Amino acid sequence: MRRREVIALIGGAAVAWPGIVFAEVSARRPVVAVLAQRSSNILRRYVNAFAQGMQEFGLIEGRDYDVAIRSTDGDVTRVPKLLAELIALKPAVILTTDTALALAAKRATKEIPIVAC
Repeated sequence: MRRREVIALIGGAAVAWPGIVFAEVSARRPVVAVLAQRSSNILRRYVNAFAQGMQEFGLIEGRDYDVAIRSTDGDVTRVPKLLAELIALKPAVILTTDTALALAAKRATKEIPIVAC
């Protein structure tokens, strides 16, 4: 009996293991980081338009990707801190609302693509 139990346990683990590994790898969705000068409330309207465009390609926010929004609210001294927060999230891309923010992001990271809109 013991031998059969051990074989069953090993066989079950071998079958379950690939599913467990796959679930761990695919659990993290890509993050789209947004850094803007405008207030977060106003910016959300633009992010909603972005989400609608992504839906046209079959990508749904919260299912296929996440969005992290940071706003300076007009205080440029907050840029380094906000960029550090966004970079720590390891986003797939950083979207900025103007050239100055894009240049600051470019100085802060070489690994993450920066898009100025």
